[in-house]
Amino acid sequence: MSLRLAAMFSLMLGAAAVRAWAGGGGEPPIESYRHVHPCRFDIRRFCSGVEPGRKRIQCLEAHASELSDACRKNLAERHERR
Repeated sequence: MSLRLAAMFSLMLGAAAVRAWAGGGGEPPIESYRHVHPCRFDIRRFCSGVEPGRKRIQCLEAHASELSDACRKNLAERHERR
């Protein structure tokens, strides 16, 4: 696989992952992406089998004491905006 083809594939795969994660939350994709980035490893670790959207946020909140500092901060900021 050429480097150019591999790069295009990676971009398409990343865009699909963001759309999939944001699918159930009812928020605009760019807003949802802000929540994905700092929590991506926490999602994989604690909530990989949970459907995207609110249920995934609830899963992260259930593991609040175990989350990374960046993810915990992001969830707190999310609550402040609501």
